[in-house]
Amino acid sequence: MTSCVIVGPGAIGLLFACRLAPVLPEIALLDHRPDRAARLTESGIRLATDAETTTHRIGVYPTARDVPFAPECVLFTTKAYATSTAAEHARPLGRSARSVVSLQNGIGNVEALANVFGRERCIAGTTAEGATLVGEGSVRHAGDGVTRLAAVSHESAAATRDIARTLTEAGFATEVSGDWEGVVWAKALVNSAINPLTALVGVRNGHFAASASGRELVTRIATEGSAAAAEAGISVPPDMAATSLAVCEATATNISSMRQDFERGTRSELDEISGIIVDRAKRAGVQAPALSAVTLLARAKSAATRG
Repeated sequence: MTSCVIVGPGAIGLLFACRLAPVLPEIALLDHRPDRAARLTESGIRLATDAETTTHRIGVYPTARDVPFAPECVLFTTKAYATSTAAEHARPLGRSARSVVSLQNGIGNVEALANVFGRERCIAGTTAEGATLVGEGSVRHAGDGVTRLAAVSHESAAATRDIARTLTEAGFATEVSGDWEGVVWAKALVNSAINPLTALVGVRNGHFAASASGRELVTRIATEGSAAAAEAGISVPPDMAATSLAVCEATATNISSMRQDFERGTRSELDEISGIIVDRAKRAGVQAPALSAVTLLARAKSAATRG
């Protein structure tokens, strides 16, 4: 991969843009808000780590036609509920893009992108990198994690390997899987076991790995979600509870995106993560009391915070 446009200047989008900028000849961000795009282009994007804070000059453009190069890859990092709208906004980039990558939370993103760009170009992706948006154009890297990619069809297999090599060169621990649905669901199960809890209680990710009651909650939710996946014929790793707790510990200082959404009073991805898993569990006749209760509580709190 030699050129990329990242759609969405949120925490993950900014993190990947900053890390990819030194290794790609051409990189840009697409932002649907012209005023913010202009400010970010002028001020640069700030990436803070435990070691240092760096500023990266990356072009941020309000429309796809403003991007001054023809990208080989379009990487989506938007909220899951905005994928269809973002895909239409980025549609002109499809004239050149060899690959369209979803590096997002939630279930249903790949299908939304395939409707616009075609299934043959789509690549499913997830990342366990911890990133916190600390201000407009400013992101803090809160913890390392594995990024996983999977071709949605055989036509995108070679491109998937190529993108994985580029991400590795940029410093991301990257793996390639042959099961895109398994990759998406495994991440969604982890998110459903962590993010709503952190949003409800108002704590960082590590809180629920530090107490017996917290570990029990995470374990129950992940186990129930895994049962729903199994009934849907989706293969996920055998112990998603242990995986979820490990992510809690690895990103202990991270403030989850859902908690940030709740605190800002903005829409979260609760329905695209926990809500879809609850629906699948109901359809399959799988009992999911902990997952269902936490999802209902989170919906109630979200409604309260959004007025």
